[in-house]
Amino acid sequence: MPQTANGFVLELFVIFVWAKVFAEVFEQLSLPAALGEILAGVVLGPYASRLIVPSVTTHSMAEMGAIFLLFGVGLETQPADLIRVGRQALGVALAGVAVPFILGFGYTFWRGLSLHESTFVAAAMVATSVGITARVLNDMGVIASRSARIILGAAVFDDIFGMLILAVVVGLASAAGVQWIQLGVLTSEAVAFALFMIFIAPRVIQRIRPRIEGISLPDAPLIFALAICLGLSVVAEKIGIAGIIGAFFAGLAFAEYGPEWHINSAVRGITEFLTPFFFFTIGARLDLSVFSPSILGFSVVLSVLAIFSKVLGCGLPLVKEGWRPMLQVGIGMTPRGEVAFIVALLGLQMQMLSQSTYAIVIFMTAATTLLSPPLLRFAFRDVQERSIVRSPQFDFLKAPVWRQVLRTILGAVCCALLAWISAQVVGELKSKDMIPLLFVPVIVVTAAIFGRSAGILGSLASGLIFALFLFVPLHSWSVTETAARNNLGWMLLAGIALSYFVAKPAQESRP
Repeated sequence: MPQTANGFVLELFVIFVWAKVFAEVFEQLSLPAALGEILAGVVLGPYASRLIVPSVTTHSMAEMGAIFLLFGVGLETQPADLIRVGRQALGVALAGVAVPFILGFGYTFWRGLSLHESTFVAAAMVATSVGITARVLNDMGVIASRSARIILGAAVFDDIFGMLILAVVVGLASAAGVQWIQLGVLTSEAVAFALFMIFIAPRVIQRIRPRIEGISLPDAPLIFALAICLGLSVVAEKIGIAGIIGAFFAGLAFAEYGPEWHINSAVRGITEFLTPFFFFTIGARLDLSVFSPSILGFSVVLSVLAIFSKVLGCGLPLVKEGWRPMLQVGIGMTPRGEVAFIVALLGLQMQMLSQSTYAIVIFMTAATTLLSPPLLRFAFRDVQERSIVRSPQFDFLKAPVWRQVLRTILGAVCCALLAWISAQVVGELKSKDMIPLLFVPVIVVTAAIFGRSAGILGSLASGLIFALFLFVPLHSWSVTETAARNNLGWMLLAGIALSYFVAKPAQESRP
């Protein structure tokens, strides 16, 4: 079946390139790259332009991406850190898990969601993506402050508690209903599994270390770690919890030896290849048509509740230190990220989440991720004023960055407007399939004037406008003509490539 194999490789190539292109656009705008990869799936997937429809095999690769993503998170969490971070960080993590879960479950259940849906949404509200927080605090020069140390310490426990809750939630969802005996068994299994991997597994690895290093194969420790990762993922599935939880604790077991055996760098390379498929499929599964006014309102309220619950829960253990440390730590624990996306995808795959609830969780996760950086800069503004090291990167509140963002948006809007005018002018012509390719010079000029980010976003906006107003008169979002779809794809690829490699970044192209 050579054609099938070639088609699969082509699909992987297209998804990987497009996901990384969108990620680069978001990086240029100082936004998380993962959100760009999700947006690529939304825009190019089956519920929007339908330029790319991921196959079953691609979805399987996406699941592998989630496994290695959590394996990498575990490798960055050394068990010894659990002892060093202290009781205060433990209290912050416990309250920061309990309050969002209770409020999230209570609100969604009150709004009429089923028990299983409410539980999955609450589990997604628990997870914290501290990588975004750490990057912002480092750029501000306040990473060594007391509040920052508490945030980073609490994040260690937060990952553990989040995995335990996810294990119980997945196990309960697999059962016929809520059974207290089943709940007790699942909780005991998850806790026992976690304790074994945290305290016993590293000692086992220490005992067999000479034998691992004595294997003749190149990179023997890496091979052994990957085998344990996959094996524990299978074991986790067998005992009724998610496979990604086994991968996370496998990483935890090898965290102490990761740098010495060069496991971290190798796994980082594997993750960089596989995670774009995971985030792309998250976006590709999102049906934009479900965002009715009521669902949008639900999403906004849940996002506000997600921020408030973290600020309240993580701030309560610090009430004696004053409102500012409470606010700093609470906001620092606010951004949801990879784990929340994984929870949403698991719920959808297990048919425990409807499309509308899935969309609500994705909206909440993206909103908390985007709002956290400016909120962090507001909360740490006094600490930053006393800091010596400063960096303009990630600072949306500074004029140069705002000018860069506004310049990019203006260029993209101009390009989209020209695309709309072109669609109206040539809309009645019979041979209009070549119009997207003829529009590429306009995209290049836009990039030359407004910067590469404007050219890239202009390419995407123009592609959607041509799809909606030129090839699909009924505005059904889906381009069915093969020639038109191929030319749209080539226009997007050429426009983005030329914008990136010919034009300069927006901050370099200012007159």
